[in-house]
Amino acid sequence: MVEIDELMVMTSHKYLKEWSDCSDIVGSAEWCVDDPRADVRYEDAVAWFIDRFGDGVAEAEKKFHEDDYVPFDVIIMDALDPQVNIPFAEVLYKQPAFLQSIYDSLTEDGII
Repeated sequence: MVEIDELMVMTSHKYLKEWSDCSDIVGSAEWCVDDPRADVRYEDAVAWFIDRFGDGVAEAEKKFHEDDYVPFDVIIMDALDPQVNIPFAEVLYKQPAFLQSIYDSLTEDGII
């Protein structure tokens, strides 16, 4: 999970515990974020995808851990409504570099 707002995640965990309770899954941590299989990063997801899967990221330029370049089978975006006039929302729907990096980060059969 790539989420820019760590405080939002912690607040959600405090007040909406049932939304991230993985205790009913055998072998999982009580809080899904604490599960060792979860890769949680508190950073800008737009930059994260462009830096790893954007045009111009050649093999020789790769500066992150090799696991950061593994394509995804599924991407779930909790995005803003494109009809709401919020300047940042435009990046999610109208920035070609970001949209292409999302597409390029998927496996051949991957879905968004």
